[in-house]
Amino acid sequence: MKPVKIVQAVGWFHPDSIGGTQTYVRALSARLQHDGHDVLVAAPSAGASGPRTYETDGTSVFRYPVPALATRAEAQGRTRASGAEFLHEWLACIRPDIVHVHTFVTGLGLDEVVAARRAGARVIV
Repeated sequence: MKPVKIVQAVGWFHPDSIGGTQTYVRALSARLQHDGHDVLVAAPSAGASGPRTYETDGTSVFRYPVPALATRAEAQGRTRASGAEFLHEWLACIRPDIVHVHTFVTGLGLDEVVAARRAGARVIV
């Protein structure tokens, strides 16, 4: 089997949030890496001043800023959340094969699915 580059896109992630979805994504990422795939995690970071990357359990994590207090239009996905353009640019740069979207939240919605498709990825929701 040919290794693929997979982005796990989730609304919150370690160390900021530890819950069921984060635990599942962490375990899924570890399993996919064990099978030889290149796995990265992307998650918005409410109130952050800019994007940042770090590593947790051998997985590279990309966090991008979104407003701590989103406008109604941003929260409802009627307009792109401020800061989500960092994710769009990152996806265009890394060109993943697959983007697996686990949650829809401010800064991770339909605009980001479209950005993943533009970057050439297959999208799983």
